[in-house]
Amino acid sequence: MRKRLYKDADHPEIAESLNSLAVIYERLGDDQTAKNFYLQAYEMRKRLYKDADHSDIAESLNNLAVNYERFGDDQTAKNFYLKAYEMRKRLYKDADHSEIAESLKSLTVSYRRLGDIQTALKYNLQAYEMTKRLYKDADHSKIAVSLKSLAVSYRKLGDNQTTLMYNLKAYEMRKRLYKDADHSGLAESLNSMAVCCRGLCDDQTALIYDFQAYKMRKRLFKDADHPEIAESLNSLAFSYRRLCDDQTALKYDLQAYQMRTRLYKVADHPEIAESLNSLAVCYRRLCDDQTALIYDLQAYEMRKRLFKDIDHPEIAESLKSLAFSYRSICDDQTALKYDLQSYAMRKRLYKDADHPEIAESLNSLAVIYERLGDDQTAKKFYFHAYEMRKRLYKDADHSEIAGSLNNIAFNYSRLGDDQTALKYNLQAYEIRKKLYKDADQSDIATSLNSLAVNYERLDDDQTAKKFYFHAYEMRKRLYKDADHSEIAGSLNNIAVNYSRLGDDQTALKYNLQAYEMRKRLYKDADHSEIARSFKSLAVSYRTLKYDLQAYEMRKRLYKDADHSEIAESLKSLVVNYIRLDDDKTALKYNLQAYEMTKRLYKDADHSDIARSFNCLAVSYRRLGVIHIALKYDLRAYEMRKRLYKDADHSEIAGSLNNLAFNYERLGDDQTAKNFYLQAYEMRKRLFKDADHPDIARSFNFLGLNCERLGDDQTAKNFYLQAYEMRKRLYKDADHPDIATSLKILAVIFERLGYDQTANNFNLQAYEMTKRLRDQSKSKQI
Repeated sequence: MRKRLYKDADHPEIAESLNSLAVIYERLGDDQTAKNFYLQAYEMRKRLYKDADHSDIAESLNNLAVNYERFGDDQTAKNFYLKAYEMRKRLYKDADHSEIAESLKSLTVSYRRLGDIQTALKYNLQAYEMTKRLYKDADHSKIAVSLKSLAVSYRKLGDNQTTLMYNLKAYEMRKRLYKDADHSGLAESLNSMAVCCRGLCDDQTALIYDFQAYKMRKRLFKDADHPEIAESLNSLAFSYRRLCDDQTALKYDLQAYQMRTRLYKVADHPEIAESLNSLAVCYRRLCDDQTALIYDLQAYEMRKRLFKDIDHPEIAESLKSLAFSYRSICDDQTALKYDLQSYAMRKRLYKDADHPEIAESLNSLAVIYERLGDDQTAKKFYFHAYEMRKRLYKDADHSEIAGSLNNIAFNYSRLGDDQTALKYNLQAYEIRKKLYKDADQSDIATSLNSLAVNYERLDDDQTAKKFYFHAYEMRKRLYKDADHSEIAGSLNNIAVNYSRLGDDQTALKYNLQAYEMRKRLYKDADHSEIARSFKSLAVSYRTLKYDLQAYEMRKRLYKDADHSEIAESLKSLVVNYIRLDDDKTALKYNLQAYEMTKRLYKDADHSDIARSFNCLAVSYRRLGVIHIALKYDLRAYEMRKRLYKDADHSEIAGSLNNLAFNYERLGDDQTAKNFYLQAYEMRKRLFKDADHPDIARSFNFLGLNCERLGDDQTAKNFYLQAYEMRKRLYKDADHPDIATSLKILAVIFERLGYDQTANNFNLQAYEMTKRLRDQSKSKQI
């Protein structure tokens, strides 16, 4: 009508109509058509006002910025926001004005999206101060919005206490503004408070706020379907997931999905796609990976239709989710394909510039290459992500940089370089302590755990114990001694540590506590973590019963389909039957585990299949069929060489050792010696000639081999090197490995006729073993 009224000539009202049409198309998820209308409005306004500064042109610049943001083009969006900001400053002569304040808020969001949180905070504070001056420090909805925005900025910086302060200020102001009556702004504040409490690990309080927001919205919209109620249902699902109540989480996610399908009449819509993704997460947590994959695929297809197959951040996110789904069903090659597509799309979206989402993709690729056994390529991607994050956050302390350091540490551990891993884990820990000002925080607890694992791998179990207990105590304080999956995880870790220290009674106590907590958390229903507890109890009790329970639970959980956890249970049953000297039954389960692992990874090279070859070799060795054992150990060795591209790797060194065992059993001690030497040389290169338990073990194996070849003098030298290294490793403290070395030295010196020296070593071994046994008994008491 306006076009007819103004005869298709440029007119402010036609420009306004073009804008309105753009908004409608945006709400329908058609961002490309919206962009066309925004551009037409912008060009018309420029002609109307002859390219001079004008509030309508500034508005158009802002609208275009929002549209480019929706396409993931944050750099172009930022440029439009800056143009609008500069124009408004000129228009209003740098005086305070609501439109300038609006531009400052937009720039805050833009810089946050680009990962530049410090610049975002700068604009955030300017917007807040200007808004306060505009409304003379009186309560106002726009000041409340600024306070909420500041809370978001501080949360991104990891400052949860300041986040809480600003969220509370926004909440209190809105309560005064709306006189404690129901209001959508107040419901939004309640939701923000829930997010904040989750950041502080107070999940119970978060749930209370989520419920308050939900009930308020239901009253506001009179129980009718509404996007804000659907959003609350999603938030409740998230809260219940954090509290490990996945069934209740699924109930709320399904309600949100159903409401959105009614709201948008089952048409494609971004919020429906979001619900499909949430349902996928729920089903994955409930161990129903196939259903999760179905929902992830539906979300992906919907987003492709919504955004007409052009690059879009939400499609990239769906590709990432699909990669995760395929990882869950052990289809790592398909997972890699989707991760690569997501990475390539994000690079195009962000024009190869540094961006948090590209860094996230680099991380995901590292994980998948790790799963495929290609640790060197994984390392490359982890370092790319780390370097990008350092540039993004200008080398300032940041949670994502700490996360990268942790990932790099894990990679070095997989490569057998635990000293370098420790260096990166310590850096991550220090950053997190500074970020959270030494206050209790889940990320710091994670760092403490990583350090414990690191020290365990370095055979420093006492230091590991200290860090495990720090993590445990922190988690208890964080979750106020309530049941929580992270506390249960800590209890399990402590149990493993006590087992390693030879204190099986204390290990059992902690394993039982973890088991009981998980039963309460998951309401005695089947759950992967309860199955994990059964497995831990099997280790403590050394009985078949708990391993069988874990196996049966996992079969029910995964509906008898092939799954890596069922394969793991089969391997645990193998260990049990070996301990019971029932090698035929052990071989039966070993073969089942092997066949399942082959199907899972589609017969492609994989570290789990290589491990299965090794397990089969052990079974055949115990049955005395050495030539078949050798065949499987050779297959493991060849596969690992392909997996790790003939580079040095701890698993290849392990394979070389296994081959040596076989040749020894076949009486070919010279060939055995060659393999032992290759394993030794590789370990020396891996650990850079530094002391390491694996090198000490290699010295021992070489000593035994020399004995078999009749060269007792050389054997003695190797045994002494193992002994000296172990003394340095364990700082001359009592340790089972040192006691073993002393016993071996007693035997070899006796064979060489040095009876007095042999007696000294025997006495030392006896005294140390007695002290170790006494320590174990006192701990058990």
